[in-house]
Amino acid sequence: MHASVERWLGVLATGVLRDRADEDAVLAATRIVGEEALGGLREWFAARTPQERQTTQCAVIEACIAMVHADRVVTDAERAQLRALIDASRLDDAHVARMRKGIDHAPHSLDAVVARLGHPVLRELLLVLAWELANVDGQLDDAERGTYGLLAARLGVAPERAHALRDTFTPG
Repeated sequence: MHASVERWLGVLATGVLRDRADEDAVLAATRIVGEEALGGLREWFAARTPQERQTTQCAVIEACIAMVHADRVVTDAERAQLRALIDASRLDDAHVARMRKGIDHAPHSLDAVVARLGHPVLRELLLVLAWELANVDGQLDDAERGTYGLLAARLGVAPERAHALRDTFTPG
């Protein structure tokens, strides 16, 4: 996974650029959804309370956890990438501990996770992140492809847009 992609969640939720890697995260997100859309997401995050931001960040992470569980095998590479995503999220210690503990357990309800993802641009960026996580072990199977389609549908992202978002990532 590209480090810039795993960092965008923390950067956008806090609105703080700490270093060049954070700038790269914003540039990656801008390339995916466009400057205007990303600006709208930044404003949306800024209008949330700290608790609402953390709830949203946890929902993104939980959706990614669901994606890596799609094929029923969570590899060490997937676990490492999830830990990196959690660590880069800038959540408080209690939320970090809860998210790390959840890596080996798929969320009980994808619908409950999706309900906490209130911005359409956030939903699109999540799809790219989930697709990258599914690819981190170098193997995509039908279960992961199906989960991506299901996640896109539940997020309200049209199939054509979901395919275009998926195509922004090229394994390599």
